[in-house]
Amino acid sequence: MASWMLHLRIADLLLQRFPELAPEPFVAGNFAPDSGSLNKDRMTYTPSKQISHWKLPKEQGGTIQDVLFEQEYLQKSNLEAEEKSFYLGVYAHLLTDKDFGATIFRPLKEQMQDEIDDERAFFRDLKWDWYQVDVRYLAEHPDFVAYRVLQGIKDFPNRYFPFFQPDAFTNKLREIKGAYSLQDLNPSYQFRYFSGEQAAAFVERISSLLTEKIQFYL
Repeated sequence: MASWMLHLRIADLLLQRFPELAPEPFVAGNFAPDSGSLNKDRMTYTPSKQISHWKLPKEQGGTIQDVLFEQEYLQKSNLEAEEKSFYLGVYAHLLTDKDFGATIFRPLKEQMQDEIDDERAFFRDLKWDWYQVDVRYLAEHPDFVAYRVLQGIKDFPNRYFPFFQPDAFTNKLREIKGAYSLQDLNPSYQFRYFSGEQAAAFVERISSLLTEKIQFYL
């Protein structure tokens, strides 16, 4: 739900706050839930979001069940440092997406409901706002730590989840590395649905929440 750059910015703050986290597994974990394969309909993924994001079925609200993830993975005994860092990255992704949906996306969609004639067009325009926020941030912060960690990951085989392909994480990280082009930056772009100020406030707030959550496991 949240953009990849927002996930990366949050990971950056958390790496600064928790030097005991292994950087590459933590950053990889922050993107692992998005590592499904896009299906032919160009809308759905394998595995489904219900599986990859620990979601309830849509008819039950589609809420991310982060507590189930905690119980299944973070509360394992004798986790190695790299395993724990990876799972905490996944946990950060899940809580970020859950909060973004609840506080940013769904309220905006409800607010704009009477003006939305084409839901796909609305979502496309919203994602372009997100993208412009992201490339503007990258232009202003081209060398932030989590971004450098991402760029340095050459290969990250999946040895964590049976529902993803062995090369799923490596492929997704490669895709994310090439997802942002500063040539797309439009300095005069007029944000309609989401702004850089909103992004910064969200990153700071969710990072504070995650700081409390992650402290418990370190």
